[in-house]
Amino acid sequence: MYISIDLTEENLPVFVSGSKDSFLGYNVTIPHKVSIMKFLENVDGVARDIGAVNLVKNSGGKSMGYNTDYYAAMRMFSGNGISLKGKSVAIAGSGGVARTIIYHILEMEEDTSITVISRNPETAEDKLSDLTAGRNVIFTKSSAHGVYDILINCTPVGMWPHGEGVPFSSDVIVNCEAGIDLVYNPMETMFARELERRGKIAVRGSEFFMDQGLESLRILFDREIDEASFRKVAKGVIGEMKNG
Repeated sequence: MYISIDLTEENLPVFVSGSKDSFLGYNVTIPHKVSIMKFLENVDGVARDIGAVNLVKNSGGKSMGYNTDYYAAMRMFSGNGISLKGKSVAIAGSGGVARTIIYHILEMEEDTSITVISRNPETAEDKLSDLTAGRNVIFTKSSAHGVYDILINCTPVGMWPHGEGVPFSSDVIVNCEAGIDLVYNPMETMFARELERRGKIAVRGSEFFMDQGLESLRILFDREIDEASFRKVAKGVIGEMKNG
């Protein structure tokens, strides 16, 4: 059984402690991907380096944090033929998934420049400083008039039921090579449609969502998962999300 539970920051430690004997594990989403780490007994090395957890597995009365977004990020670039070498990347957002994307790009060390767009760039720079200090990363409030090779949306802009939003202006989209929208509901966002209309590579958030979900199941159940069957079921579930 998979259920959704809304938690405030205040009751997060109570949930983490109480879940050890009642849940095999659980996914973690915004805004708790970073703050949950201090309540876990163990954190996987990659998740610790990134500074964000999106999966917790309970075993033997102890909790272990993982970051399956990292696996999805690797698949996202390599699986869509997007090269990072010498490219300029604009990332909208500075939350947990943005941390993972930035970590992966910097880990590749391919002379990639990163611009992080945030409503509060000073705050974003401060909370990401452990990853970005001394690296080719700048923070700004707006992407207007900038020229970037790859655009990545790590914000809820365009998510159902407010699906009319686009995270980057048309002036920015027209100059890019590829765009990645990590919004998965709806599966077909206005950003993705705008990219394709202009002949750009468009990567949809549903693929990222399924990749991290697949890795989550592998970790939780400690076995390989039938990928084709999983994707077929997951696409159907994602497609029905906006109706309920």
